[in-house]
Amino acid sequence: MPTPATRPANETIPAGADGDGTHGHHTLAEALEEAFAPPPPVVRDEEGKRAALRRMKLIALAALVAAAVGFAVMHLLMHRLGPAWPGMFWLGLLAAIFEAAMVGALADWFAVTALFRHPMGIPIPHTAIIPENKDRIGAALAGFVGRHFLTPENVMSRLERVNFAEVAGEWLEDPDHLRGVRQRAVDFVESAVDRLGDDRIEAFVRREIVPRAQEVALAPKLSDLLLQLARDGQHEGVLDEVLRGALGAAAENKETLRALIRARVPAFVPDGLVDVARDAVQRMIETTLDEMLADREHPLRLKVHETVRSFIDRLEHDPETQASVNAWRDRLLTNPAVQEFALERWRDFRAFLAQDLRDEESRTFAFLEARAVELGRAMLEDAAFQAAVNEKVEAAAAWAIRQHGHRVPDLIRDTIHRWDGETISEQVELAVGRDLQYIRLNGTLVGGLVGGVLYLLVTLLG
Repeated sequence: MPTPATRPANETIPAGADGDGTHGHHTLAEALEEAFAPPPPVVRDEEGKRAALRRMKLIALAALVAAAVGFAVMHLLMHRLGPAWPGMFWLGLLAAIFEAAMVGALADWFAVTALFRHPMGIPIPHTAIIPENKDRIGAALAGFVGRHFLTPENVMSRLERVNFAEVAGEWLEDPDHLRGVRQRAVDFVESAVDRLGDDRIEAFVRREIVPRAQEVALAPKLSDLLLQLARDGQHEGVLDEVLRGALGAAAENKETLRALIRARVPAFVPDGLVDVARDAVQRMIETTLDEMLADREHPLRLKVHETVRSFIDRLEHDPETQASVNAWRDRLLTNPAVQEFALERWRDFRAFLAQDLRDEESRTFAFLEARAVELGRAMLEDAAFQAAVNEKVEAAAAWAIRQHGHRVPDLIRDTIHRWDGETISEQVELAVGRDLQYIRLNGTLVGGLVGGVLYLLVTLLG
């Protein structure tokens, strides 16, 4: 079977290529984009922030209404009382304050609203700034992060001040921490396993595992394994187990041996003679096997070793033997029975994992908790191990920044590009809109103050 090359990004995946045909005729790039599409931006405590934003909008609107009402009342009084009324100066002052406050409130309402949408739905130029310019904002943010944050100097200077091993050790040493994330881990594992249906696993094995396994030159690997067993003396133990197995098989198959002898002698030979022959052959087999087990220098045992050494030599140097081993490998890998056996073992593992993860006495989690506590304790008590962990973390971070730091700005830019403009505008408003409403309040107050000051200056200088 030919080795599959890496799929180009624009190669079409036929329906069913993943085992279930869910991708239809999408390209691989489209399938990956769909699978890893970024979720929309999320604000924590969304309902609470939404209520606070509504409250601040009502307060800012109330200030605007109060300024408008004050402006109308002052002008109405000035019109009815006439310019000769003694308190006209103060009415004029209040009218100027309310007028400027109203203008300031309206201007700041327009400015704040223009960030997120078109005021009153009117497409005025340079409004709805965030949704209309999200791509440009994303590019600017990505560039800012890349230039000022994700530099090796900034990252490493920060990492050097953090003892990662100590922090991780303290967290891991407390089993309650692992139990606290247990449910989330269970949900994650179950979701991941559910997505890996039998069709997907079978297609993956057929498409990826089998071709790669067929690339492996099995003969040299098998030769190395047998040589290693011989160097360590383990081959003697292996042969002993084989001989004991043969002894057991001989004892359990006396009737089979009798049937074989009966089939090979004339029919007139009495059954008693057949039993005598069977017993003689049985004793000969058992005696020979016992002798081979007891005597490491038994001729037949040495003959077995010689046969194995000859086989190892042929594995290393004989092209025909190597080809024969590789052909056996290919037949085994492509045998439907072997593939079904592997799939059954996957089903067994999936069923065990699903059941065990939900069990209060889960062996999987008990094992993970024990290993995590041991690892945490080692990080805290073993200074050399702690230093090694910190060194590895720093080295990994430095490598990641040098090799892939430039990808983070691209990720920021591409992620914001794929977000819907209205959605991101709404989420940003929820995150910071409450504070922006203070701009409207400040505009009302500052506008009124400026209006009063200007009225005083014009009156005094006029």
